Amino acid sequence: MFPLITYITCLLFSLSQQSEAQTKQWTEKDYQTALEFFQNGGSWAVILAAGTKVDSQKTWTVLVLSPAKSKQYTYTLGAAELGEKSSIESAQKVMDLYDAGPDILKEFLRRYAGHLQPGILSARLWLTPPVKGSQPINVKAAVTLTKKGLLDLLK
Repeated sequence: MFPLITYITCLLFSLSQQSEAQTKQWTEKDYQTALEFFQNGGSWAVILAAGTKVDSQKTWTVLVLSPAKSKQYTYTLGAAELGEKSSIESAQKVMDLYDAGPDILKEFLRRYAGHLQPGILSARLWLTPPVKGSQPINVKAAVTLTKKGLLDLLK
């Protein structure tokens, strides 16, 4: 198994380096808007590592958040990819997670995990060689996370 906690820690650490001025509190509506993005078919793939270390890694660990019924296997890293019913507003709210700070990201992932158990949403991890720019990458083999698995990443 991958050293998952190390990767999520690096991601959260890089987010925590932002100034307090950049971090604003999220409302219940903010969390719901971001969750609706995925419930309406959207997906998001993000590298779980600190930005300064990504270029030197020979293998990247990627977290993909998507609807449980998604048949998509190609993703662009960092992009919030709209689903059939996803709104631009909900995609922007997902992208706001980059600037929201680690506490908000953790809380969002806790809420997201609550939708894994009933099979509404999916969270997967996979390893990939580094890619250039916005080159799409294919998921060849992934670990599907349960609610407990995603919550364990947050510890």
